[in-house]
Amino acid sequence: MKNIIINSSFLLLSILACKNIYAQQVALTNHYNVNPYFLNPAAAGDNGSSIYVDYRKQMAGIIGSPQTEWISFDAPLKNEKMGIGILVYNDINNIIGNTVALVSYSYKLNLNDYHKLNFGLSGGLSQNR
Repeated sequence: MKNIIINSSFLLLSILACKNIYAQQVALTNHYNVNPYFLNPAAAGDNGSSIYVDYRKQMAGIIGSPQTEWISFDAPLKNEKMGIGILVYNDINNIIGNTVALVSYSYKLNLNDYHKLNFGLSGGLSQNR
């Protein structure tokens, strides 16, 4: 019984000691299969050059309903071993908004004729409001 009390008090103190807690929220879309670059920067330039534009509004006609707009561009570079990408999206959920602009770089390492290993690096700006 003492063990349970000590563990629960430690958990409570740990939670109270945290000043800020952050979590990642990816905008909701259903085009992950069509545009894998949206979730994974290593997919930049993987399927040639592409531009995607999307707008999604859930529960149309209801004030404050979630909506997402995004545009992405990715293209291969130098014998298709490298790729670049740009992704900009605006996600609004009732009173919470998130605008993100990302630039990505990817490198593809061919292991054999059927397999490859992709590396990706992405950086950018985010504004939460």
